[in-house]
Amino acid sequence: MGLWIRCLDWLGLFRVTSYHEDARFADYGLSFEAVNREIHTVRQRGTRLQIDGGFEAVLVILKYLPPLWPLLPFAVLLRWLGLGPVLYRRWAENRRVFVGGACEDGSCPGVRGRKR
Repeated sequence: MGLWIRCLDWLGLFRVTSYHEDARFADYGLSFEAVNREIHTVRQRGTRLQIDGGFEAVLVILKYLPPLWPLLPFAVLLRWLGLGPVLYRRWAENRRVFVGGACEDGSCPGVRGRKR
């Protein structure tokens, strides 16, 4: 997902880091288990930091990536209906994660979300 965010970040607002290679998530009070379970965003809100996880982080990403703006009303509707978090959780629990350095000869074995 990080590569997609970098490609769609026309405004240069995102700094995407891999929690496998950068443990700064702990500076924000997040555990490895939390960042392994779901995506998180950290935003400066005045003098405070706003940390969102899961579907709320997806909404933040959609809000700040102009190419994805057409999806934002649909995502807000999913949140309003209570389906967004449920669908996100299902996706997160079944996603494939490709860890840097795990690829050999152009082939990367996928690792299921929480089972690492």
